[in-house]
Amino acid sequence: MILRPNSFQDGNAFEDVYDELKFLRRPLLLIRLRVSDPKIVFTPTFRDTRDCILRCFQAITDAADGLPRVEVDVFPELRNQALFLRSVSFREQLVIEYTDKAMTVFRANSIGPKQYLEIYKPYGNLLNNKAELELRTFLKDRHTLLAVKKRKGKAWVSDQNLVEQLTSSLNTVQQKIEGFQDLRGEITMLRLNVPLSLFSVDCQSVNEELANRVWKLRDILISFELDENREVNRSICRRYDEIMNRLSETPPDTEKLVQLQAYMRDVSNTLVFKLKEEVAEAADRLNFLLDYAFLSGDDIKLNSTLFYWPEHILSVLDVTSTRVNMLREAAEEDLKNRTSTLEAKILTCWDRIALMRRREVVSQDEMVKSKQILDEFQTDVDTLSLEAEKVNRLVGSFE
Repeated sequence: MILRPNSFQDGNAFEDVYDELKFLRRPLLLIRLRVSDPKIVFTPTFRDTRDCILRCFQAITDAADGLPRVEVDVFPELRNQALFLRSVSFREQLVIEYTDKAMTVFRANSIGPKQYLEIYKPYGNLLNNKAELELRTFLKDRHTLLAVKKRKGKAWVSDQNLVEQLTSSLNTVQQKIEGFQDLRGEITMLRLNVPLSLFSVDCQSVNEELANRVWKLRDILISFELDENREVNRSICRRYDEIMNRLSETPPDTEKLVQLQAYMRDVSNTLVFKLKEEVAEAADRLNFLLDYAFLSGDDIKLNSTLFYWPEHILSVLDVTSTRVNMLREAAEEDLKNRTSTLEAKILTCWDRIALMRRREVVSQDEMVKSKQILDEFQTDVDTLSLEAEKVNRLVGSFE
């Protein structure tokens, strides 16, 4: 450029779309793009580049200052004389004219790189973090929807408005993930080096930064879905564990046995089917996630445990049913014995009443003794009443 400024005097401005075939001349200067939120800047800046060129001009002219004439070396008698070649001053008119021409060429070639920055305009949301803020707002709304679904339980299916919102939200998740993937692919297809006459613009750093930011958004979204899925799966497993622990209990008395039997019926008739539906939903979520995410070892283990439970809980119910039936038979036998014992005690009390009735004449001492017997009898009656109430309640439970 310094020797032939006219080579680049046409500049590098272009209209509409950049066309590499219009800039076949090999560039002399390399300038890089760098992300400086919220914009893209040149490094070095055009001002720094211009100043560097001017310093080069001055260094060239200054390099010839103070060079001795050849006669000084040829003739020894002239060595002590101050004979120097005539140098060119940076302030001479000819040098100034060349410098001005070079600066004109430089300014003409500063337009193209700035125009090329327009290619990155569609990615402005990545530079000012607006895209991430919008994504986090969406995730907050989705988290609220999923919390409402969890709170409603199975009833959420009958809430048509909620069903539509959840379906739309899931579709949006899929669209966003695929959109991020497509956007990253689009960015990776951008030019790494852009020849623009005098300048070659190195875009690699900016392209990599934008691609990384897009992938970060994708990772945030997928991590959210993984976390939500993980929490729901753990909740299902916890409920299976609770059922397992409850069915494994050994009832200490007949009343607890009856409660366990009622709980087992509830599990068999309701809870098992409800949880099986939730496991089926978990399978759908897993199929969705496998298209976009890699599961960790812990997630694989959690999903394996989850899908193992529906069949395992049925075998647990069978074992518990057998055990409860055996305990029930033993309890029924014990109840029969208690009933027989109670009936015998009642007959004994009745005999004592009949004996006292048959007495026609009672002495003073016998009256005192009879009162003591009646007090004891009243205590026995109260005890028998409580026992009879328990027996009747247990009989009702087994019916």
